[in-house]
Amino acid sequence: MKKNKDVSKQPYATVEYTDQLGHKVIALENFQGIAIKKNVYLPNETETEVLWYTSEHDPQTGIETKATYYKPDGTIDYVDDYNQDPQKDYYRDIIHDKDKNMYIIVEMNLKTNQKIKETHCSVDGTIETIKDYNNNLLTKKTYFAEDGTISFSKQYFYDNNNDLIKTIFQDDEGDVLDIIIHQTPSPQQKESSK
Repeated sequence: MKKNKDVSKQPYATVEYTDQLGHKVIALENFQGIAIKKNVYLPNETETEVLWYTSEHDPQTGIETKATYYKPDGTIDYVDDYNQDPQKDYYRDIIHDKDKNMYIIVEMNLKTNQKIKETHCSVDGTIETIKDYNNNLLTKKTYFAEDGTISFSKQYFYDNNNDLIKTIFQDDEGDVLDIIIHQTPSPQQKESSK
């Protein structure tokens, strides 16, 4: 009877490359060419490398099991550990908007495929805005200053037809700066616009 090889004892190779988004990647790959660990760096103009995230992968399947994201100062921003929470009901997708030179981190609900949260950050990892969603409707948008503190936020309120009826502007401490009441179209206006 043929025994399965223990891939954990196979030789590994360090591979360095640039991915399709321009990130420098240093990966540890097993003999099958499956990456078991990756370090991904933010592209920047200086010689200093800014670690964006590290990921760990199952050595047999290559499936990501854990991802640790870092802030520009090197401290941990957040950790996705799929081993601790295999039933995690959301996933992250990272989009590089080359026109605006920023990254958009989108969190989606796996069960409903609806957007939960959208984080816009510059290429150095500085967060500019966070958009929170409920049932795929934008419910809050938070703007950040360059030093990472909250600048101000907008809260959005909808009626039963998902029409925007009110926007509340708040300062960094949550005090209300302004309230805008939006005109809700009547049922007749809705019918005529179809």
